[in-house]
Amino acid sequence: MENDRPVIALVRYMIIQAARDGEIQLVNQPHEKLRQDIIRWMHDLAKSEWQAAIQSEHQPTLIQAAMRFVDEDEVELAIVMYATAVEHWLNGMLEIGLKRRGEQLDQTTERGSLEHKLTTRWPELLGVEFPDKLQHSILALARARNNFVHYKWPTHSEYQHDTHLTRTTVIARDAPQILAALRDLEDSIVFNGERERLDRILDEMELFDVRAPDSADESA
Repeated sequence: MENDRPVIALVRYMIIQAARDGEIQLVNQPHEKLRQDIIRWMHDLAKSEWQAAIQSEHQPTLIQAAMRFVDEDEVELAIVMYATAVEHWLNGMLEIGLKRRGEQLDQTTERGSLEHKLTTRWPELLGVEFPDKLQHSILALARARNNFVHYKWPTHSEYQHDTHLTRTTVIARDAPQILAALRDLEDSIVFNGERERLDRILDEMELFDVRAPDSADESA
């Protein structure tokens, strides 16, 4: 069973991606009907001639690195990791909007600024305005990242250095709140508030994430 866990986790990921892309409908679906739709989707996939397209998911790694940097008081590096994770999330959401319109992501046309993506591409592709307060928080995080990456922070006096460190520490420690808000926003827009129920059904079907604890661990 242990050797099967990566495969089971992959199947779970593919089902969640199908729901994210709109291939599995979550809204107004009774519990058992949704479960049957998932099983039917799996059968259809097994019968089809499909080829896996592997796409690396860097967000968890970036977030783990950011948390470690915060613990080590390397707040500038934490900001770089958090800001990059946010941009990965945003690009993924815009790609979902494109897929649901039957379009493919074109890297040459999706290289606009972060502000352009939030204010223009987001409403174009997802049909709603990006929350204003959350947008300001993301842009502040991105500015802090860019100032560090492009070495725009000037030499400070000791007092200015302490003030600057305090400000950047606050930005780094507040970043998880941004990520939590983004997860809630994704659940609302992409999963229509049904992501938790989808996860619950997949757990009931024993399609566990690879990070899920073993039953033996739970009883220990």
